[in-house]
Amino acid sequence: MAYLDEQRLLELWGRIDDCFARIGEAGGSIGLSGTTLTLYSAAGGALSSVDLGSAFPTSQEVTNQINSAVSGATSGLISASTANGRFGNSLTISGNVLYLINYNGTAIASVTLPTS
Repeated sequence: MAYLDEQRLLELWGRIDDCFARIGEAGGSIGLSGTTLTLYSAAGGALSSVDLGSAFPTSQEVTNQINSAVSGATSGLISASTANGRFGNSLTISGNVLYLINYNGTAIASVTLPTS
């Protein structure tokens, strides 16, 4: 019977973690509604927002707020279509191979599990 010992299990999760990103944490767009500046994820949810108040901020203040929101939530902006191809959505197994499947349904990484 095949099994994973603790070390192999740690290695497996480490390999999955290397390529299994969270699409909900990748910055996708920035929007302004009234005086609220919002950073949205590639999946569409709000990641961070800043109320700029009723006064018009300077260009530098807006730049600082955007940089702060982006650096606090993501390393950069990405389109939803790009994120769908890069980020893992599910795991599936075929024989003794575990596959990481992206949001487009394509395998983007695999790990061969030990057999007996």
